[in-house]
Amino acid sequence: MTDPYAHKRLFLKTTLLYLHTQLYYNSVQKREAAVCCRPDRLHHTEKDGVPTMKVKISDILDAMEMSDPYSEYFLDRETGEIVWISEMGMTSDEREKAHDQLDEHGFYRLPTSFDIREYDMMEDFIDSLPDPARTRLAGAIRGKGAFRRFKDTIRQLGIDDQWYEFRDIEYAKKAIEWCIENNLEFEV
Repeated sequence: MTDPYAHKRLFLKTTLLYLHTQLYYNSVQKREAAVCCRPDRLHHTEKDGVPTMKVKISDILDAMEMSDPYSEYFLDRETGEIVWISEMGMTSDEREKAHDQLDEHGFYRLPTSFDIREYDMMEDFIDSLPDPARTRLAGAIRGKGAFRRFKDTIRQLGIDDQWYEFRDIEYAKKAIEWCIENNLEFEV
């Protein structure tokens, strides 16, 4: 039995490799000016003589897609483990204490739903479409209930696969940019 999503995974992997190459070269050019001031930020293959692990982009993407306004995901820089913390039922003091402990033990905060800004992704997707789909979707995302109307409209237009492919690529870009900003090696 063949995998019906194999072509999508192959497309996404190829796109990730391309994005990685583009973002890596852009980040190296930006960081070359900072070598004299921050040489430690260019070479993070070892920490205290111990090689660092590579982060799996797929793990980061999974956490980003599960992100919501009431929880956060953190990456342990030593083990690569992703930890989930729900702020539901936590007081502000408990939340602050948990964040301090995570910072103290070398955890990186993954992009939150506020950082991801899926509404902006929807607008970019709409801008990439020809009329009349662009006009119809632009009207659908105005006001309360924009996300539901957007999803309903892309289904009606038959472009939901195109949207999810676009969204997956945007998420992948954000994950790769996050790794580069935090000087983390990663594998696709």
